[in-house]
Amino acid sequence: MLDRLKIAFYDPGNDRYPFLSSADIISMRPEIEYYLSKKLTKHLDHLIIKKWDVLISCSGTIGNVGLASASFTGIALSQDAIRLRASNPETAGYITAFLRCKYGRLQIVQATYGSVIKHIEPLHLQRVYIPEFKDQRASLGSQVVRAYELRDEANKLLEKADAELHTLLKLPPLSEVISEKPGPVIVRQRASKLSSRFDSSFHDPGAKVAEEVLRKSTWEIVSLGDPRVTIEIRPITKFRKRIYVPKAGILMLNSKQLMQIDPVDVKHLAKAAHTKDIPEIGLKPNMVTGVGEAQS
Repeated sequence: MLDRLKIAFYDPGNDRYPFLSSADIISMRPEIEYYLSKKLTKHLDHLIIKKWDVLISCSGTIGNVGLASASFTGIALSQDAIRLRASNPETAGYITAFLRCKYGRLQIVQATYGSVIKHIEPLHLQRVYIPEFKDQRASLGSQVVRAYELRDEANKLLEKADAELHTLLKLPPLSEVISEKPGPVIVRQRASKLSSRFDSSFHDPGAKVAEEVLRKSTWEIVSLGDPRVTIEIRPITKFRKRIYVPKAGILMLNSKQLMQIDPVDVKHLAKAAHTKDIPEIGLKPNMVTGVGEAQS
């Protein structure tokens, strides 16, 4: 883990580095929301990820382990993650696989300290026991490396599909139609257009501009509720008491874990109490999930 550095966040211009949090190291598709100033952040090179670094979250949520593939290279990462560097990609892949399995993860969690916010240090990782496979190590590690390369390929396909969608619909980049300025946005709204909504997100000027651009499209525009598009759109309507068990229950993902690779601290619902709820709460093929509000 790095010594505490003074980090300066920066938004406009090109004098910046993309920045990821420790939670992003197991994300299937990390979204860049913050940037660090190149000029104002001292020792910035200490934060930059190098290809095939093994990344371990070391503060707060302990035990997130990821491997830095090409898409992570050159990005700044939070100080709340330890960088482990191996002699070659296959060894890095093997270490990642072991630290993600129960025999590795339990050793990491066992070494934590702190009563409110949990922490681990590089010294603790040096004491983790790991099997030494001289013959099979390269084979096992190469499979993990390939898995992270496939994640990069999948994200490139998503970006390609997104670009083709904008081209097909002749949609300009939002940055060209929405003026984004740092700091709070002040919007004046007529009482007749409040629609009985006083939450600021409903009156987001960017969303209004996006709607206007879509309405001007030459294509037919329908709502998501149109039966030609969706079969149903529904929330979890019954507020039920959750009964958890340590293991062997029904896996329950929270909203963040939906976009994570092998998330830690996944909760288990008791089968006896919740099997009857599966038709409503269970995920199904071709189901698109969205976050309606903050979830625990």
